[in-house]
Amino acid sequence: KKIKPFPPGHYYKDGEFVTQDREKAIIYYEKAIELGSSMAANNLGHMYYSGNGVEKNGDKAVEYFEKAMELGNGTAASNLGYMYAHGDGVEKSIDKAISYYEKGIEMGSVESAFNTGLMYLDGIVVAQDYAKAQEYFLKGYELESADCALYLGLIYLRGYGVSIDNQKAL
Repeated sequence: KKIKPFPPGHYYKDGEFVTQDREKAIIYYEKAIELGSSMAANNLGHMYYSGNGVEKNGDKAVEYFEKAMELGNGTAASNLGYMYAHGDGVEKSIDKAISYYEKGIEMGSVESAFNTGLMYLDGIVVAQDYAKAQEYFLKGYELESADCALYLGLIYLRGYGVSIDNQKAL
């Protein structure tokens, strides 16, 4: 298996161990992406998403998050899901959000499972659906997410769409 390098762009972006230099960060991230680093692609996507050291650019964020996904990064799928769920840097699309979250879950992203579960539990960006919230929190729990385990317990403790069950809540 090919070893993926830790991108030194991270050090330049945040000024860890070196003088902060966002332009160098981008150069090193690009080189690391060429070598197959999904982390570098995700980090560069996040820079463009948040406007951290670069002009905020939703299109560029999507481009780098999708590249990170191609390289196997499930967190990037969660980032895209969030962007589409909230219309943050892209046109809001719940269908695209859920599609990206589903891809993220398939790639092992606990963030994707948690965020989808929260969407259905809170009912803010989608219709509230406790059964779907439970389904996604269970997927995250199976991926060993402590946050998803906590929310599954809450569902049983409060009786959200299920009978109150203190044993299952624990």
